[in-house]
Amino acid sequence: MVENQVDSQVESQNLVLALTTERNRELAELLARQLLERRLVACVSLLPIHSLYVWDGQLQRDPEVQLMLKTSPSCVLALQEA
Repeated sequence: MVENQVDSQVESQNLVLALTTERNRELAELLARQLLERRLVACVSLLPIHSLYVWDGQLQRDPEVQLMLKTSPSCVLALQEA
């Protein structure tokens, strides 16, 4: 077993939540599957969102999919590098 693989039963006191976004559900699901297959996360929740931000001086509004990643502390570095 690889050292940084997340346990399928992450203990709640050792749970780390990480957030990221993708531009659509297809890309979000692809990323979620890859992270799950590599056992870098125990669970991924996909949430449709709308992001507001300023780009080149203009207010932008875009749909995105937020991924809430649940993992263990031992996987955080590998997850950041993935």
